[in-house]
Amino acid sequence: MRRGASRLRARGAARDTPGRRAGFPAALRAGAFLAVPLLLLCGALAPWAPRAYGDTIVLEGRLESDLRISKEMRWTVDRPLSELTVDLAIPASFSNRVLSQQISGIRVDITPQPSSVKEERDHLGNLRRKVTWRNLRTDPEIKISFDARVDAVLNKMESRAPFPLTGVGAGERQYLKSTPLVQAESPEIRALSRELTRRATTEFQAVTAVINYIADNIRYVYNPTMYDAVSTLLDRSGNCSNSAHLSAALLRSVGIPARVVGGTTLDKQLKVPMDGVRSLVQTMGKGGHAWIEVYFPDLGWLSYDPKQSKQFTSTRHVKESHGTDTSDIAESWTGVPYAPAYASFIDARFLEDAVRVEPVLMQDAPKSHVMSNNLKDLAAGPEGMLVASAEPPPQGPGVVPGPATGPAATAPAGTAPVSPASPVPPAPQKPAAPGPAVGKPVVPPPQAPPSPGPVAGQGPPAPPRLPATPPQVATPKPPSVTPPPPVATPPAMPPQPPGPGRPPVVGPPSAAREVVLGNMEFPSLVATYSISGGRGSKLLDAETAEYVTSTYVYAQAFTLDAPMRLRDVSLAMHKFGGDGTLYMDVVADAGGKPALEGCRSLPVFLDNFPRRPGYSWMTFRFPQGTTETMLQQGKHWIVVRHSGEAIATWFFIPGKSYSGPDDTRSTSKGYQWEDILAYDFVYRVRGVR
Repeated sequence: MRRGASRLRARGAARDTPGRRAGFPAALRAGAFLAVPLLLLCGALAPWAPRAYGDTIVLEGRLESDLRISKEMRWTVDRPLSELTVDLAIPASFSNRVLSQQISGIRVDITPQPSSVKEERDHLGNLRRKVTWRNLRTDPEIKISFDARVDAVLNKMESRAPFPLTGVGAGERQYLKSTPLVQAESPEIRALSRELTRRATTEFQAVTAVINYIADNIRYVYNPTMYDAVSTLLDRSGNCSNSAHLSAALLRSVGIPARVVGGTTLDKQLKVPMDGVRSLVQTMGKGGHAWIEVYFPDLGWLSYDPKQSKQFTSTRHVKESHGTDTSDIAESWTGVPYAPAYASFIDARFLEDAVRVEPVLMQDAPKSHVMSNNLKDLAAGPEGMLVASAEPPPQGPGVVPGPATGPAATAPAGTAPVSPASPVPPAPQKPAAPGPAVGKPVVPPPQAPPSPGPVAGQGPPAPPRLPATPPQVATPKPPSVTPPPPVATPPAMPPQPPGPGRPPVVGPPSAAREVVLGNMEFPSLVATYSISGGRGSKLLDAETAEYVTSTYVYAQAFTLDAPMRLRDVSLAMHKFGGDGTLYMDVVADAGGKPALEGCRSLPVFLDNFPRRPGYSWMTFRFPQGTTETMLQQGKHWIVVRHSGEAIATWFFIPGKSYSGPDDTRSTSKGYQWEDILAYDFVYRVRGVR
């Protein structure tokens, strides 16, 4: 679950009762839950527009964390086992040009007493432990505890590695091989990798093109049915294992060694400055995670997490092992006559956590905001090189992108030529934002005095931007993505009893046309393991949610392509306990942030919301029969608020596959909305036209 007890203890200071919020009329300050006049929603609004592009925020400085981690694993033995063998990775110290991870004080406790324990290094250099029980009749447990010091030093680096790559040693060539999960020799993979890298002249340009493509085009979903690279490409979706497999396959296909990393991520927010006012906030689930490492002959192995960061991973990542694909790294177990069910629990404490970084450059790709260190690509230019996101691949079986041209057309040994097809046309480029000249250090703007609210069209200066169209790399950027049109459904059916993932429907069917829109896909429960025959494997995935009843206020934007009368909004929520209410404001957009005017929902009393495992819809209804709930075309914001001692979390999906890069925000100051969140909350908006 997101957030620990330390966040919950501050809950009493975080209460936000309806009467304490500025911008709402006296009736609400008295505690009445009524609709607020739509001062902005019914007034002049900015015209509806396609989603903007995000940035790669190039950082310099240090991230330093001291961690104390305890990981407990349990297997449920519901009938006797003649034998159970568990194979798991033991975290080890490592370092590269950017990261240093020092592990100390490892302790492994095993109950009941095992028949044998064997510790060894595998052929890839990972430290592993195999534990075997025989004639097992009780639930076994393994608890691993250790301290970790994780540092990321984000200084300038230089690379002269060319593309196609040369100078790959024998040890790294094993990470060029195709595997059942990383099909580097697949025709679909070859075609796309050649298209993405066809104008690259350096390894940095080629790697950046692939990573930007993954960030832009692979939508994060939980509990996918397949995890291999080809299935990920065809479905254009998957979890972190899918993204790691596809990234590795695309890179290996053009001769760049890439290996898959398995480890644990922690759920403490990482906040890095974007300028003197705004910050980028990245939050991950607490649990298993997969990312990749890419080999540069002159730099060694560098870490990449496609929806988070390039050339490094944050101090919220603890590496445990690496391999050719996740079958080399995931915890696994075999049982006779069956493989038992599995559960894991992680407790992590930050003994020290320092974030001392500053933005020095901004790059206009990918669509969502990600972080990068300052890698100087000497063959490309004095201050690094922007590689624009690639056009999404053509759809349908047997269709491949256009032929490769330029230096990248030279295929690595063992690959086959690509069938020609029509090249992908370039898309309009996002104009560079005004700012200091490229290459000059960023000077944070002076802090403006507090204002009564956001002002449209104004914002703080941004760090300098690299050219939107670099001279060496012209891989086309995908066209701006228009949010999907509202889904028209038949008139509402008679009320049905509530069920998993479905809120209760109240009231008679409406004769008007119902409109449903939102980011609506989420799992009731996140799968953490899989079993096939007598073998089980841990899945590298973790629940992602925010405590929306803490010191921060959270908001998610949505866009209407035509006016609509708002009926209700549902959020994917989990109730932990407490008392009080949750309620919601739907407000207009003011300069890319939530405005202070809008309408307020009726309250949801936590006593009336069932406490159940996982996540389900919590529905907020709005008063009907008034003009205040008539939403005009354009952007609107969902703002979640609470009163009393409510304890609840709101599920989110990593990355920005649904909304714009700045369309999920939080604030601790009530109106500034200074934090930009690198994910999309799960929500559903319903209304009538």
